[in-house]
Amino acid sequence: MRTRAPPQPFHGRHIMATSPDALADALTLPGPVGADRRGWRRAYDADPAGFLSASQERWGDTFTLDKNLVVVGDPDMAHQILVATDRESVIGPDRLEGRFPTAEETREWMGTRKLIGRVLTPQAVRGQLPRLEQAVSTGLESLAGGGPFDPMAVTHETCLRAFLPMYLPGPAPAVVSALRDSIRAALVLADAGVHLPRWWPSSMRRRVLTARRRVHAELRALITAQRPDDQVPSDSPTLSDLLRTASVPTDQAVHVLGNALSKGLPATAGAWSWLLHDLAARPDDMARIRDEAIACRASGEELSYTRAFVRESMRTHPPAWLLARETTAPTAVSERCTVPAGTTLFVSPYLIHRDPRYWPDPHRFTPDRWTSPHTERHRYAYLPFGAGPRVCVGLHLGEVLLTLTAARIATDHHLTVTTPATAPAFRSVLQPTGIRLQLTRRAPGA
Repeated sequence: MRTRAPPQPFHGRHIMATSPDALADALTLPGPVGADRRGWRRAYDADPAGFLSASQERWGDTFTLDKNLVVVGDPDMAHQILVATDRESVIGPDRLEGRFPTAEETREWMGTRKLIGRVLTPQAVRGQLPRLEQAVSTGLESLAGGGPFDPMAVTHETCLRAFLPMYLPGPAPAVVSALRDSIRAALVLADAGVHLPRWWPSSMRRRVLTARRRVHAELRALITAQRPDDQVPSDSPTLSDLLRTASVPTDQAVHVLGNALSKGLPATAGAWSWLLHDLAARPDDMARIRDEAIACRASGEELSYTRAFVRESMRTHPPAWLLARETTAPTAVSERCTVPAGTTLFVSPYLIHRDPRYWPDPHRFTPDRWTSPHTERHRYAYLPFGAGPRVCVGLHLGEVLLTLTAARIATDHHLTVTTPATAPAFRSVLQPTGIRLQLTRRAPGA
C-alpha cells in the first residue's frame, strides 16, 4: 500500500492523516445494522434515489452501507474524491473484462483523453458551430412529422450524428449505425448490474464484443480510404485529421476514434432525452427560449437563458446520477475518517443537486437561478458530468449540443407530450421512461 499524500484542507480545517485508528473508524461509520444491513440492497433496488436520500437524512453526509461501501454526500468531500481519481481510486470495473482497469490501461486512456481534448476545447467547438447546427437541424427534421417517439429510443443516433463533425470529416452512416448498436449493447451489459469473470460464457458480452468489432472495422475502412494528401483544414481539424497528420498507426487511430465517439455519448444522450422532456413540459419557457433565439440570431449575442434552461435540466436530472470509485490507497471520506484501499465510494450528483443546503427550493425547476447575478452557488454542488480527471471529456461539446437543440426546437418546431413520463429509471444513466413526444414543424411565420 503506498503512502498517502499529506492531508489537504477541507472546510477550513484538515483531514486527519492516515493512521490505524482512522482506518478502523471506516468500519464504524453510521449506517444500517443487523437486519437493516442485510436488507438494504432490496430497498435500494426498489427506489435507489429515495433510499439514498432517506439514508443521508438519517445518518448524515457520509455513511456506510456495507463493510467496504461508503456513500459521500458532502460536495466538498465528493469533489476531492473525484479529483483524486487515478491517484487514490479508479473508476468502476469494466463490465466486459469483469475487472478494474490496470495502471497501464489507466495511463493509456488518460493519454487518449488528452488527444481527444484537443478537438473538444471551447475554441475548437466554436470553429465547428456551423456543422454542429446543421447536424442538429437535420436530426430534428428527421423526427418531425414521424409520429410520437420515445426520446431514449432515438437519442443515441441523434447525438452521434451531431457529434460526428468533431471527429470525422464526412457523414459516415455505416459508422453511426455500428456505434449506435455498440453503445446500446454496452448499456444493456452495464444496466444488468452483474460482474462476470472474463471466462464466463455470456450472450450479453458476445453481443458487445461483436458490436465493438463492427465499429472498429468501419472506422478502419474509413481511415484507410483517406489519402495521405487529403487536405486538412487548419482552422477546424477533426480528430481524424489530427490522427492522420500525426501519423498515428491505424490500429491506434481506430482505438482512439472508437473511444472518443462512445465514451461520453451515453451521458449526453441521457441529458438530451431529459432536455426534450423538460421543454415539452414547459411551453412558457420554450416560448422564452424562442424569443431569445430569434433576438440573438439578429444581434449575435449568446443564448444565456437557453443555456440556463439546459443547466437547470441537468441539475434536476443529471445523466451521471451516481458515480462509483474503488480506492487504491487510504482515502479520506470525512474530516475524521479515512477508509482503506479496496473500499467502494458512491458519490451521487442527483442528491447533491437536490440538497436544499446548496440549492434554494431544489425541487422547483427554475432556470433563472442560473442567470441572476446575485445568486450564490456552492462551488462543487453542480456535477452533471462528474469532476476531476475523469470528468466527461465531451462536457463542453455536450452543453453546446443541448443548447443548440433547445434553440432549434423552440424556433422551428412544436414539441408536445402525447404520453407523460412515469418514474425515472436510475440505471447506469438516469433516463425518463414511458414518455412519448410529438415533434412537428412550425409553419413559416408562426
